[in-house]
Amino acid sequence: MGPRHKTLRIAGVALAVVLVVAGGMVGYAAYNLTAVIARNQTRIVYRASKALGRPVQIAHIKAAVGLGLAIEVDDLKIADDPAFSREPFLDAAQASFEVEFLPLLKGRVKVQKLELVRPAIRILRRADGQLNVDTLGGSSNPQAAAHGGAKGAASAIIWSIAREVSIKGLGLDDGTIYYSDAALKGVPLQINHLTIEMAGFHSGSPFDLDIKAALFNDQPNLSLSGKMGPMLRQGVLDIGGCPLDLVFKADPIKIDSLRTLLAPGAIIPATLSMPDALTVTGSAKGTLTAFAVAANSGLSGYRIIYRAASNQPGTAPLVLNVSGQSAVNGTLRLESKSGWDFTAALTGIAARFEGAQLPAITDLNGRLHLTPARFELAPTTFLLGSQQAKLEAHADSLSPLRADFAFNADALQVSQIIPSRPPGEFVRIIDVKGSARGDLSAPSVNARIKSASGLIERLAYSNLDLTAIYDGHDRLWAQPLSVNVFDGSVLANVNAVVSDRPPFDASASVKHLNVASLLRWLEVGTTAVSGFLSADARVSGAGTSWKEIEPTLRSSGRVFLSSGELHGVNIVAVALNKIAAAPVVSQLVGVAFRSSHQGLFASSNTDLRQTSMTYTLAGQRVNTNDLLIVSPDYQITGAGWFDFDKNIDMSGDIKLTLGLSAAIPVVVMGRYPALLVLPNIPKLAERTALGVVSAPVNIIKGGANAVGNIFGGIRSVLP
Repeated sequence: MGPRHKTLRIAGVALAVVLVVAGGMVGYAAYNLTAVIARNQTRIVYRASKALGRPVQIAHIKAAVGLGLAIEVDDLKIADDPAFSREPFLDAAQASFEVEFLPLLKGRVKVQKLELVRPAIRILRRADGQLNVDTLGGSSNPQAAAHGGAKGAASAIIWSIAREVSIKGLGLDDGTIYYSDAALKGVPLQINHLTIEMAGFHSGSPFDLDIKAALFNDQPNLSLSGKMGPMLRQGVLDIGGCPLDLVFKADPIKIDSLRTLLAPGAIIPATLSMPDALTVTGSAKGTLTAFAVAANSGLSGYRIIYRAASNQPGTAPLVLNVSGQSAVNGTLRLESKSGWDFTAALTGIAARFEGAQLPAITDLNGRLHLTPARFELAPTTFLLGSQQAKLEAHADSLSPLRADFAFNADALQVSQIIPSRPPGEFVRIIDVKGSARGDLSAPSVNARIKSASGLIERLAYSNLDLTAIYDGHDRLWAQPLSVNVFDGSVLANVNAVVSDRPPFDASASVKHLNVASLLRWLEVGTTAVSGFLSADARVSGAGTSWKEIEPTLRSSGRVFLSSGELHGVNIVAVALNKIAAAPVVSQLVGVAFRSSHQGLFASSNTDLRQTSMTYTLAGQRVNTNDLLIVSPDYQITGAGWFDFDKNIDMSGDIKLTLGLSAAIPVVVMGRYPALLVLPNIPKLAERTALGVVSAPVNIIKGGANAVGNIFGGIRSVLP
């Protein structure tokens, strides 16, 4: 064996001895370190608790020494600030630290990997904006405390070692994060199955980040990746100011899930539902406490479902189908009371209600700006059917709500917006300006609504001007409502309750309504009366159509009819003809009288040239005690009733302008057009006998004996 081989053999033996000795030393060190840690576990936990400013609990801690030092902690719990919660701030099944051994001997900490297994972290924010992490670590270091908030708290936790620590890898396996914000008043946010991998992590340089998690989902549906860091800037640890440049994808995600974070009805009314899943992609750039978000999503086949509060179980909801593109840009500021600031750009949006013949909305383009305290919808243009429309709104406060809005459109086909409406209904040149106040979930709304013309419920109108007030629950007022209909006008103040058959009451002043047109619209099946109606009235009832309203209608007031006629019966001519045929009083209507009043007898209608009365309406019957009809040839006064089935029971007096010096008493009864018109012969004969009516002498002589016989005869023919 030559010298060279001897040398190699000796070196090999020496190396083996060194390795054995080193292995023994490492094994002894590991055993000894574990024993030391076990003996000092209480002291270690105490110092950790003091450093964090929170009680720390562990079940077991151990160490192992190999190429590095591994420290494993089982069942780690860090308490929360008692001012926030009695639940742990952090609860992990295991925490492990892999530290390089040789640098540790020189006082430097190089962590190969920091890993948490199944950790649960609870982050709480009070209504005043303070976070439970704000008090983590206390304010033991003045430089750390100077940063304030979560940034200063995080600095205080590891300030004493931050300058000397570098971490090559950081991992989190199957974690859970709870976030509760008292200001949002909703269900706390919970992120499950959270997995984090940080490659090349170091407090003084950028590092790679890869995150996967389940957000409102049983399986992971959220991924983020990109660069973060450095956390150490100019020798100062600044976790909150740590830069980030990430891309993310959420697939699938549901808006209905996101809204659970807010109070019921906040921002999105509780009656609206958005159950369909979206795919959202975007980026986040900035720092951990203030970063900009840019996100995009397609809306093809997306649905918005409206279920009215009054809907009974099983009632089909109103479904709006949406397509187009949405893009969101904004910032999140975790340490600021303003919290967040988002702008959403809507491009090429189309929306149609199921059952409508045409898309209700197409080519919608607009911008929405939203902060915790302010909402602004910039002028947004779109097509309603084929007509141009515009909507804008802004709110200076969302809680309580203080908002103003404006909407205008060239025209609106109602069935395109509300499929249940019959085709052909339309509104032209509509302009709406209003405000909303109170609770966002049930706001009170005050709006001025104008429309040049339209057709609703078969009612053609023009010059609609309406001030509408809704109290946010079930009360609706129109004060006032002004509109031109039936060749005249209506000015009314209306109070109603929103329901399937809404009860209402109103005070109304109507002028010059065409009665024939009004009767056709009411579908009462008669053309008995024509003319132009004016009235001042109080009205109450319930329903949305005349058939519903008619049996509930109650009213009182005063009515005027001009240029009117009662068609198919000439009450005055019939009464005079009856007198001409009656004994005792027949000479009152002699040949000379009939000859001088040929026009009065020739007409088949009753002239209601100027008619007025006060009335009460209940049970579909109209009662009056002061009917007054004035025409060039006569004046009629009367009292009695008529109803919606065209039944009449009236008694009154007819006073001719020429020919007779006193009124002729008459009775009108029956069902139109088969009316029975009878002069009250006994009363007429009595008046003649008393000289009230000028008559020949033989009438006066025979009157006293004839009155009884005539009165008995008239009663025999009365119904």
